[in-house]
Amino acid sequence: AELGQDAETEVLKFCKRWGVSVDSENWLWSKEPKEYETMNEWFCRRFATEHSPERNLGSASVVMPATATVTWFQNVTEMPRILKNDRFTIAGVGIPDYEEYMSHSCALLYLEPADYHCFHMTMAGKIVKCE
Repeated sequence: AELGQDAETEVLKFCKRWGVSVDSENWLWSKEPKEYETMNEWFCRRFATEHSPERNLGSASVVMPATATVTWFQNVTEMPRILKNDRFTIAGVGIPDYEEYMSHSCALLYLEPADYHCFHMTMAGKIVKCE
């Protein structure tokens, strides 16, 4: 493995550090730790079919492709201006016509540490419009 140990050892170490359950009852992924050949393969892991988001939507109208901590704001102007030690502005993040959104409520999502290196678009589907 790229870190000098076999991938299984590195996967298990990562899971322990970030609180990812390795108990077979709660294992959400398509492969067992011993089946990964590299950490990069682990970082691009897929959900096991029975745990895939598209099979577990219920009646949700909004789907989040990664586990995240969500903080809601009444409007965009209430959002922090510094994230992870970097200053940012709504105008500077690339949202077209951002002025139209300033008075609307919004959410800020922080990736959970256990998901930092996971492929984040785990949903099946087809993009029909992108602006």
